Amino acid sequence: METVLRMMRVFIVHMKVAARSMILLRGRSFMYVVSLWIQILVPLSIWTSARDLADPGLTTRELVTYTLIAGLVQEFQMGVLLEDVIRETFDGSILWSAIRPIFGLAYYLTRDLASLAAYGIPSVVAFSFLAVLFHPLPPASPSALILAVVSCMLAIIIRRCLDILLACIFLNGRNLYGFLGLSNLLLSALGGGLVPLVLLPPAVYQLLAWTPFPYLANLPAVVYLGVFQSPVRLLGQQFVWAVLLCILSLFVWRSSYRRMVIHGG
Repeated sequence: METVLRMMRVFIVHMKVAARSMILLRGRSFMYVVSLWIQILVPLSIWTSARDLADPGLTTRELVTYTLIAGLVQEFQMGVLLEDVIRETFDGSILWSAIRPIFGLAYYLTRDLASLAAYGIPSVVAFSFLAVLFHPLPPASPSALILAVVSCMLAIIIRRCLDILLACIFLNGRNLYGFLGLSNLLLSALGGGLVPLVLLPPAVYQLLAWTPFPYLANLPAVVYLGVFQSPVRLLGQQFVWAVLLCILSLFVWRSSYRRMVIHGG
């Protein structure tokens, strides 16, 4: 019970910091990344000082490693999903207008890769610096590192599909950044990026296991740590969720695009 109460206090502190940062930073692309960093550093600082936690099945160094890996996975997800830097740089240019209709799907893939580089590469550098400070554990094995990278790629697909589904249901162009902030916090909380899922009560964890949320940030982190004995089976389940969500998001998008209004041109 004490662990659950401490976890709830962590959640409340994290929510307050995230909410204040979203209000103060007003959704600007660079500042939005800063707010995401705040959301990562707050729980990280708490885990490093919470040495009196009741045994959750992970040591303190494992919790620190889990938090770093889960945060890095989320940064890559946001790198694929956020397009502000690329759009603000090239939108309206002749080159941008020419590439978009010619390359079709390749345009979107190129845009996502460029956005991934814009957000992901600085994240890797920053997390490398944090690794020097907090001394996280190395991967359980070389195969665990490879499987964690594969799981991260599948998690990006799942996150993108979930964002499409949420956007189709709740899209409100007048408060786009509010929606992005809320969806980010919601998926972080349910996916293990906010609080390690191993600290949740067993009943809650078993309930989440029937949803795609634990496959967002939780699975890549635990695969990296080698917590489970059968990671390949879990990656198979993650792949199934990715396929199902791709089909569902495509269906929902096609059925709802007629009633969507594109703001800004």
